[in-house]
Amino acid sequence: MVAVVGIAGVLLSGCSSSSKGENTTATGGNGSAATSGSSGGGSSTLTMVVQPSGPLTRNFNPFNPNNAGMIQGTQAFVYEPLVQFNLAKTGQEYPWLAKSYDWSSDGKTLTLHLQSGVTWSDGKPFSASDVAFTFNLLRKFPALNTSGIKAVSATAKDPTTAVLTFDHASFVDFYYIASVGIVPEHIWSGIADPSTFADPNPVGTGPYLLTSFNQQGWEMTKNPHYWQAGKPTISNIRVPIFNSAPSATLALGQGTVDWAGLFVNNIDTVFAAKDKQHNTYWQPGYSTVTIIPNLEQGKPLADVAVRQAVSAALDRTQISKAATQGQAPPAASATGLVLPAQETYLTDATKQYALTPDVAKAKSILDGAGYKMGGDGYYQTPAGGDLAFSLEQPSNYADFMTDAQVASQQLKAAGIKVTVSGVSVQKYTSDITNGTFDAAIHVGVSGTSPYYQYNYWLNSAFSAPAGKPAISNFSRWEDPATDKLLTQYASTNDPKVQATAIDGIAQVMATKLPVIPLLYGAAWAQMNTKKFTGYPTADNPYMLGWPVSPSSEYTVLQLKPAAG
Repeated sequence: MVAVVGIAGVLLSGCSSSSKGENTTATGGNGSAATSGSSGGGSSTLTMVVQPSGPLTRNFNPFNPNNAGMIQGTQAFVYEPLVQFNLAKTGQEYPWLAKSYDWSSDGKTLTLHLQSGVTWSDGKPFSASDVAFTFNLLRKFPALNTSGIKAVSATAKDPTTAVLTFDHASFVDFYYIASVGIVPEHIWSGIADPSTFADPNPVGTGPYLLTSFNQQGWEMTKNPHYWQAGKPTISNIRVPIFNSAPSATLALGQGTVDWAGLFVNNIDTVFAAKDKQHNTYWQPGYSTVTIIPNLEQGKPLADVAVRQAVSAALDRTQISKAATQGQAPPAASATGLVLPAQETYLTDATKQYALTPDVAKAKSILDGAGYKMGGDGYYQTPAGGDLAFSLEQPSNYADFMTDAQVASQQLKAAGIKVTVSGVSVQKYTSDITNGTFDAAIHVGVSGTSPYYQYNYWLNSAFSAPAGKPAISNFSRWEDPATDKLLTQYASTNDPKVQATAIDGIAQVMATKLPVIPLLYGAAWAQMNTKKFTGYPTADNPYMLGWPVSPSSEYTVLQLKPAAG
C-alpha cells in the first residue's frame, strides 16, 4: 500500500485546512496587496487566490509540490489528471483524460482508456505514449514521485490505451494514480533532470495557457486547442500575489477577488455583508482535526478509559466557535467519518457513536476504571499521581492553540489536568514523528473514501517504536485486527467488501479511540458571483468549493458569465 503522506504532507494538509497559515504566518507584506492591476480584471477575467504566499518563483513543474500553480490552485489548468474526484461527495468521480478504466481481478494491472482528439497546448497530439512516459518518469526519478506510486511498468497499447502494471494489488492507489498531472513526452523527454526543471513555460492539455508572470502575480488565457467543446467560458484567469492575510481579505471584501480559499475572521461582516446579493461562501469539512494520543505503554492516554473520558468531556461546538467562529465544523462521530460527506458509511452499528459533551459520563468512566478524585479536583491514577498530560501544537497555529486552550479547560472540569504546550513547527514535527509527546492537535488527510484517513491514522506499517520516525500513525496504534481490515479493503475492488471493512474500522475507532476526533478541517471557499455563477454549493456539491488543484479546474469549467 502507498504511504499516503509523509511529514511534509502532514504540515501541508494542516496549513491548508485551518486558520493558522493565514492568520499568523503570512506576514511578509506591508498590508497592501501586490497585484498586477488595481481592479479585479474585466468581465471575462476570473481573479482567484488560495492563500497569501508572498512572491513566488516562476516554477510550474507539476512534480514539485511547491510550484506556483500548486500553491495558488492553477496547476490543473495546464496539467490535467486522468480522473477528477469529488471529495464533497464520497465515491463520485468524473472521467477526464481517461474516459474509463479497468482493473484486473488481482488489482495488479490498470488499463486506461483515453479520450481521443486531445491536443497539447502547442498543437501537438496527446496520446497514450504521454501517459506511459509520465508514469515511467516517476519510476525513473523517485524525487518526482511524491505520492509513492509504484508502477512496475507503463506502456502504450495503442494511441488511446495505456496499461500500468504493479507488483501488488493497487486498487486503493487509484486516487493517487489518476490525480497525476500528465506531461508531454515530446518536451519532457529532453529534460536532463526533471526534478530540478522549473518549467517556466508549461505546455499541457488543460484549458489555459500561461501568458504573463511577475512578482505581482500571473495571468492565463484560454487554450485555443482545448479538447472539451465549448469550454472554458471564462477567457482569462488572473492570480494576484498577496503578502499578508489582511491584504487578501481586504481585496476579497472589496470585490476585486472573485474566488478565494482563505480563512476569513468575522466572515459574515468582513465579506458576506459587503454584497449580500453576490458574496457567498460554502466551507464543508473534508478531513478531521484530532487529538492524537501517544499510546506508548506508561503514557496517560495509553489507557482506553482515559481516551474515552477525554472524548466524552469535550464540547466540540464550543471549541469550533472559539477557534474558527464555527467555520470548522465540530466532529460529529467518534468513528472519524467526515460527515455529511461520508454518511453513506454509517451503519446501524456506528450511528450510535455521535459525539455529544457529557462531563458526568467522563467522570463515570474514570471512576469505573479505578481512578480516584483527589482533593485538588483532579483524578489520581491507580498507580498514584495526577491524571495529567501535555497537549502539544505549534505556537504560531492560532486555531490549534485555541483548540488546546479551550479543551484543557473543558477537561479540567472533568478532573483531568492538561498542560497546553505551544512549540515551534520544527519541534512539533519532530515530536509527533518520533513519539516524544503525550498528545497533540493534528489534522488528517482526505481521499475518496474513509480508507485513506484510516490508513493514515492506524496502519501499523506506518508506525515506529518511540524514538524512531513514523511515516504516519503517530499515535503508534498497533492492532492486528485493524491491519487485517485495512488489508481487506485494499485487496479488493468489491464495494460491499470494502464497506464491511470500513464498518469494522469505524467500530474500532469509536470504541478504542486510537485518535480522538475534534473538528472537521474546513475547505475554505469564498465566491463573488457578480461576474460568474455556477460555483459548488451545499445544494449542489458537485465538488468542494475550495480553489485548489486539481478540483479547481473542474469548477472553473462549470462557471458561466452571470446574466446581465
